[in-house]
Amino acid sequence: LPPERRRAFLQFNFSLRLIQLHFFNIIFAILNTVVTSSRVFQFVDLWCALVGAIGYALMYVLVLDRIGVHLYPVFSPRTLWSVL
Repeated sequence: LPPERRRAFLQFNFSLRLIQLHFFNIIFAILNTVVTSSRVFQFVDLWCALVGAIGYALMYVLVLDRIGVHLYPVFSPRTLWSVL
C-alpha cells in the first residue's frame, strides 16, 4: 500500500468508534456467558468453537480472499502474520 493509504487504514482501524465497538462486544460476550448462562462450559463447546473458527478461516482464505475481499490483513495468506 502507498504510505497515505496505509496511514488512512491505520487511522480507521484505531479510531475511537471501532475500539469502543470491539471493547463493548467483548464485555457483553463475557457478561452474556458468565451472568446469564446456566449451563457449565463443556469440552464439546471447545470443539464447536474450533470447528466454527476453522470453517470461517477456510471460507475466508478459499472464497473471500480469491474474490478480493480482504477483511483482515493479518489473516491474509500473503502476509508473514498469517503464520500466527
